[in-house]
Amino acid sequence: MGVEEMVRKIKENIKARSGSEKQNDLLAQADAIAKDFAYINSNWDIQNKSYFIISHRPIIGNALIKGRELVHGEVRRYVDPMIWKQNEFNISVVRILNDTTRRLSEISKRTIEMENTATGRTKSDIEWPGCFMFAGGFRDSREEVKKRKSDFIHYFEGCENVLDIGCGRGEFLELLQEKGIRGYGIDRDGDMVDLCASKGLNAQKADAILYLENAEDSSLDGIILDHVIEHLDPEHTIKLLGLCYKKLGYGRYMLIEVMNPLSLASLTNFYLDMSHNKPVHPETIKFLMESRNFKEIEIKFLFPVADEARLRKIDADLVEKGNRQLIEVYNYNIDMLNNVLYGPQDYVVIGKKQLLSINNEYL
Repeated sequence: MGVEEMVRKIKENIKARSGSEKQNDLLAQADAIAKDFAYINSNWDIQNKSYFIISHRPIIGNALIKGRELVHGEVRRYVDPMIWKQNEFNISVVRILNDTTRRLSEISKRTIEMENTATGRTKSDIEWPGCFMFAGGFRDSREEVKKRKSDFIHYFEGCENVLDIGCGRGEFLELLQEKGIRGYGIDRDGDMVDLCASKGLNAQKADAILYLENAEDSSLDGIILDHVIEHLDPEHTIKLLGLCYKKLGYGRYMLIEVMNPLSLASLTNFYLDMSHNKPVHPETIKFLMESRNFKEIEIKFLFPVADEARLRKIDADLVEKGNRQLIEVYNYNIDMLNNVLYGPQDYVVIGKKQLLSINNEYL
């Protein structure tokens, strides 16, 4: 076989590759880039603000501390200006990268739309890898998300009409389908709806409030809002919860999953999603659900930060007996700090629409 024939064969093999394989490659690249962006956005500050000077020597400790503080101060005179300039440079780079990526994503989407119009293809024929860079890239893998959400399934066992508001990539819809529970999703992002459709999931593009206003009262077997509340203003949140109660069937559950603002580790990543409006306290959601007449309301905190990322405690068995009480106080304080700094990343509020009766009249 000649060189030209070999080249021709190679080209034919490349063209024969399935479209799904190419799309998976693009999605994998988008996920990798998004994770790099998440790291850059959370690590641009190189200042060591946790540094402090101590000495364990009982006699000359104070003198050593004073000497080290003097040397540290002299070193900082020269080092701090460089660190400050590097931080300013890092901030500028991160800002430019984020803005450039956003613009490229918009250009990519418009370009693909123009190509589809020219070739006669519709949006449902393809997946949009550029559009998932922010919405999907900062989230965990589909399998990890499904594993986390599997604890929600028992609230919807035996249901025939479960609504997933803000279904996104469709992980929960996929779980429902696997468990034989009939459910469908709505999302304002048409690209996410197309992705769900490509996986055989029932989803449609719709605004939640408009959709619920047209739904039959008490017709839904269950409702889940997956990271939707963070995107809404108070007025829309109150209206949405009222509609959810009205459309939910008696004895059925609604679950609202939200990013946990009580954990600093979670809160620092809140505005990675530029469509987020403001963090919402779990007690606020609970109060709003109570005001809409939901009952049996529970707050459950989800997805703790990995142990290796949390502050470490001291093993009391490794220290002298005289210091154990001090170590217990220290470890107690570490637990308190871990709860504030590295607490659960999300929370879910669960409420039930009960059948009430007053003077034998059902409400």
